[in-house]
Amino acid sequence: MQRQLKHIYISTLISLFVLSFNSPFAESAERVKSGVVMAIEGKVEALHEDEKEWTPLIKGTDVYLRDTVRTSKGSRLIIRFFDETMLNVAENSNINIDTYLYNPSENKRTAMFKLFSGRVRTITGKILRKDSSVEIHTRTSIAGVRGSDQVNMILNDPTGSEFTRVLQLTGIGFVRNINPDIPRVIDIRPGTMSDVFLNTVPTPPVTIPPDMLKEIGSALNIRVKLESGKHFVSEEKPF
Repeated sequence: MQRQLKHIYISTLISLFVLSFNSPFAESAERVKSGVVMAIEGKVEALHEDEKEWTPLIKGTDVYLRDTVRTSKGSRLIIRFFDETMLNVAENSNINIDTYLYNPSENKRTAMFKLFSGRVRTITGKILRKDSSVEIHTRTSIAGVRGSDQVNMILNDPTGSEFTRVLQLTGIGFVRNINPDIPRVIDIRPGTMSDVFLNTVPTPPVTIPPDMLKEIGSALNIRVKLESGKHFVSEEKPF
């Protein structure tokens, strides 16, 4: 009888172990590393997909697929990804690494970042296959960065309605409404910007005003200027 009970007890333990191993509540799979914090200033935190608490970031910290990163007032950071794409995140911003796939052997990448608030500068890295993509999504827009340097800002108009402003610093980019029923794509050239409101076609690109270039430069620690119809961007000293 004791031998039979012992057998039942061991069988039960094995069954519980198997159930816990296959349970959706078991510990999540290993995180997928996507890049590293290249520079940082002030208080910046990351929320990993499998955690509930925010983790402070410092220079050299790894960032992972599905991480959400937020900066506080007076803070900013630069993330460098494995394909050399960089995100320069300004203060009071919140951005999520939704998709990041980089395959050096196939010379291809697919990256998509979700900007929830604030502003971010995206600089694409290595020149890869034509079907590679880097996109910034907001609640109103989808902006594409094609071997270029682009800034996305979430703003509010005088009525309080949220919209996205896309500023093209160098290279050619594109923007469209996030609503798939509004498929028109607008190309944006260096030194121009376009605004995207909810459920409307992006505004025709216009020249970025000098005061806005100055504001962007201050927020992202870069020098941006227009001279003789040409557009220049130069880096400040790393913060």
